[in-house]
Amino acid sequence: MNTSLRGFGRFVAMPITIVAMTITLMAALTGCGSGSNAGAGSPSSTHSASSAPSASTPSPSATKPSATPTPSPSASDTKGGDSNGTGSCSTSQLAASLGQSQGAAGSTYVPIVLTNNGGTCTTQGFPGVSFTAQGRQIGAPAERDGSSPASPITLNHGQSAHATLRIVQAGNFDASTCRPTPTDHLLVYPPDQKDSLTIEVSQYTGCANGELPILTISPLQAGGAA
Repeated sequence: MNTSLRGFGRFVAMPITIVAMTITLMAALTGCGSGSNAGAGSPSSTHSASSAPSASTPSPSATKPSATPTPSPSASDTKGGDSNGTGSCSTSQLAASLGQSQGAAGSTYVPIVLTNNGGTCTTQGFPGVSFTAQGRQIGAPAERDGSSPASPITLNHGQSAHATLRIVQAGNFDASTCRPTPTDHLLVYPPDQKDSLTIEVSQYTGCANGELPILTISPLQAGGAA
């Protein structure tokens, strides 16, 4: 009986020893696995994520200022006049007057004189002329007489040019056709100007019929009236 119990004790002790050794070996293996995982590369994945460029960073070309265009010269930068740079005579620098009139064959010939009261300027061509009464034009404006040339005229301060106005007497026409009307002014536009000058007159009678021109004007000539 005692011999059997001792043998049974040895038989029970051997498996317990084997189990203990197995548990110890597994613990050792587990420790080694944990150590190698702790040294592995989660830090490397963090580094590569932080080195990637941000998508919101603006491109340098987007903030580059555009070049400012240079304005081209406008047409108002140029001045009219002759080849020597003399400007055209403006209405504001001219004065208008009448020279000595002459009569012949039912017409009156009277010089219209333009005098330069400003700086040196150039004029050329035909003035525009018409009769007025109480601020209204009477009849047709003067027709142009192209029998003499229209040459450029340079006027220094105080110098004059003149054009000859022919006035056909209103009495030469049937009154019902002419419709004679007393005048009070001549309206004069210097060549190439939009503003006018006035000359007071009361000795002339115009025709209110605009289809019956009684005025004819020559081109400007240098000098005042003779």
